[in-house]
Amino acid sequence: MQKISLKNNTKKGVDTMNIALKKKELITPSVSLGYHDLPEEFKREIERLSGTKVELVIEKQLTKTDISSSTNRMSMPLNQLISISFLEDEDKEMLENCKTMTVQLIDPGLVLGDINLRRLVMGKEKKPGSAIFVLRTQWGDVARKNKLKAGDVVQVGRFRLIERFT
Repeated sequence: MQKISLKNNTKKGVDTMNIALKKKELITPSVSLGYHDLPEEFKREIERLSGTKVELVIEKQLTKTDISSSTNRMSMPLNQLISISFLEDEDKEMLENCKTMTVQLIDPGLVLGDINLRRLVMGKEKKPGSAIFVLRTQWGDVARKNKLKAGDVVQVGRFRLIERFT
């Protein structure tokens, strides 16, 4: 699998950023989103993979744009992120330079695969506060396979893996 090399590039291994995506129950407008921890089955899978630095990044209700096959991306607006610290300095620099990071994704069915993470600046004026992160390219396949639809609530968490060189 193609992964992005991040921090701790040493003889012992390469630190890679990974994402867990969990579909949650549909909420009604009268119910607050209220942030929660990642579900136990995801924590167990991350532990099985020897993942570290596990944290919830965003919990959001999917929009029509998020599941549209023409956009093929799920947006993660900065003002909705629970944690901005999910990116290491090298990640931030890469994304701010309009690069795409390939990261691993654990989808709602606990299937591991790759997905692209990118930072986009929205609007014509490109104001500093108009940036968003998006999961893209393989997002449409993930949404279809897991029958995600507008109104579903998903959680995106991040974790790190240290790959050991043999």
